[in-house]
Amino acid sequence: MPTRLPRLWLPLLVAASTGCSGEAPPDSGEPPGDLPIFARAPVDPPAPSGDDPTEDAAPNPWLVGIPGDDLPEDDPANDPANDPEGNAPEGSGSASGEGPGTDEPEEPPLPPEPARLLLTQMYEGLGNDKALEITNLGTQSVDLARCVLSTYVNGNTSPYRSATLSGTLAHGASVVLCAASASAPLMARCADKSSAIAFNGNDAILLRCDGDLTDSFGRLGEDPGAAWGTSVRTMDANLVRLCDAEPRSTPEDPFEPAEQWRSVSLDDLGDLGAWSCPENPAGDPAELPEGHAPLEPLPALCDPHELLVVPE
Repeated sequence: MPTRLPRLWLPLLVAASTGCSGEAPPDSGEPPGDLPIFARAPVDPPAPSGDDPTEDAAPNPWLVGIPGDDLPEDDPANDPANDPEGNAPEGSGSASGEGPGTDEPEEPPLPPEPARLLLTQMYEGLGNDKALEITNLGTQSVDLARCVLSTYVNGNTSPYRSATLSGTLAHGASVVLCAASASAPLMARCADKSSAIAFNGNDAILLRCDGDLTDSFGRLGEDPGAAWGTSVRTMDANLVRLCDAEPRSTPEDPFEPAEQWRSVSLDDLGDLGAWSCPENPAGDPAELPEGHAPLEPLPALCDPHELLVVPE
């Protein structure tokens, strides 16, 4: 960069450029090119021809090199999309977030978790005393309107009764459905009535949610006679699901109630509507992580009657 001279040198340099006569050369409209940049004086542009001072005005030769001021409107450099550093002026869409094509599309909502409903108690009593308990094993609440309960009687593979459920079942909670004509003691334990609660001890029950089979009771397509089972029977029974039972996703498989159910008295309605399984039932050893073994008691290190003398 050239060294800037004091102001007193400026008249001398201007005089040197005009000659001894002091007369300036004819104005060509261009900046004199033989002067140092620090000594050049601005040249007034020609006067406009019209009434509008900005109309037909000649460009100022000193105002050059400003990026973008001489680019046509359709030049790619004026496109905010070509501004990688986000320096587009406000309102152009790139920096302000406004304008077409700048808003990111909203992500669609996640689909609901597959329903994990389990049939956890089946009450098949005398007359119209029928009830069924359903428990939500999932981590989210389930809209029961997604689910359909169907009853298949006497070995038929077409449903005798089907009903869409209603309400919302919180995770870990249970709901009890009863036949419409159940007795008052049983009805007191029920949250709702359902036309699908119309089974006997030899009828299959299927629960579907979102069209997928969630759980089943009995063997679809088989008429066992009066009931299924020997030690645990399905007629005149109050059956509670075992804690380690898995959902039955193949209802055509042979059905042995004792493998997944236990029998309680018909008069025992205390647990109906509140199925629970303790993680570690009394008397059972606690489960340890894989690769760990139970600790063995430490052997006695000394006779409790002996004194332990520590030398000084």
